Amino acid sequence: MTLRIANIERRENCKSKIVQDLEKTAEYLGHQIDSIPSAQLLDGTQRLTNQDIVLIYGSIITNARYSEIAQAVQNQGLTVFDKTENMQQVHSMEKYYDILREQGIPTPKTAIIPLPAEIVKYAKTGDVMSFILGLEDVLTAKLPEELTPSKENRIFLKTDKRSSKIKLNRNFAKDMCALQSKAYYMIRDSRQDVGSLVIREDAKLQLAYIGKSDGVKRKRKREYRFFVIGGEPICWSFYNEINNPRQETIEKCKLQPDELEQMKNILNKITPAIKSHFYVADFGVKENGDSTIIELNPGYASGIAYDCFPVVHSALFSYLSLVKKDPKMLCNIPDGRFKEQLDFEQLEKVRKDMTGDSKKWGIFSGWLPK
Repeated sequence: MTLRIANIERRENCKSKIVQDLEKTAEYLGHQIDSIPSAQLLDGTQRLTNQDIVLIYGSIITNARYSEIAQAVQNQGLTVFDKTENMQQVHSMEKYYDILREQGIPTPKTAIIPLPAEIVKYAKTGDVMSFILGLEDVLTAKLPEELTPSKENRIFLKTDKRSSKIKLNRNFAKDMCALQSKAYYMIRDSRQDVGSLVIREDAKLQLAYIGKSDGVKRKRKREYRFFVIGGEPICWSFYNEINNPRQETIEKCKLQPDELEQMKNILNKITPAIKSHFYVADFGVKENGDSTIIELNPGYASGIAYDCFPVVHSALFSYLSLVKKDPKMLCNIPDGRFKEQLDFEQLEKVRKDMTGDSKKWGIFSGWLPK
């Protein structure tokens, strides 16, 4: 089935790499992508015409903006993928952590601390002292003793909607001053709605030492991203992009069969309880060899590395064909029908045709075990 898809983007004439990759896969498969800036959709200067379905894909936007766009699409009689309430379930740590605990999924010890609106406002307006004093009161009342940072007890922090893990230690604190300072800049610079501060124990993940052309080894945590569409895990990818990897890098980063099996088993427990029809699950390998789930995130702004893009996007288009036939399926937890349609041989052909059968596949990314 050929699809005509409208993709709502945050900015005009500024396509992210993930959107460029989406368009390449669409062209290869014979689909059509119409890119529409969100501002033009919302102010009525551009209407949706003749599209089969609408994506909000490739840009990080606030929950309120996502909801506003989805409502505008619905007002024009079209289906948006994914529904707002589905997306929010995997975007809000409060919501999906409850699900993980109910399913008995191992997660790092975590405190989700609601922030009064005035404290968030202090950070957004640059009122540092008022922010520090207000946050100190909140932490005194809400932060469990076992998650109080110290030299012996490094903690990880993020907002409830997003983390910025560009640098290895950016989100870690060993004392209260560092916690308050990093929280301030994190909230001040966030483009997302901030409702809570998330503080969790250091998961103590194994490290991969990445050899670079300058001879310097750089540390990267062993984190892996799994892509789930229609309730079905499609493939996985190492979390950090690596160019021209050396053999030692390959050995450190590659998921071992027992690690992959652990992660798959955890995913099998999660998927029956998740409403979202497109999300990612981030896993880490701990120093003791156990696998732990770090967080879930919406698929619409997940980022894709290591030749995963033709696989994920091809599977996404297949699922959108089902949604076109039955838009009401988005109102329920994925029911398993996608598994019957998935053709992994076809996905493998798409991957090879579009990436030249890159050697990174199977090392930094790959399929899940059958």
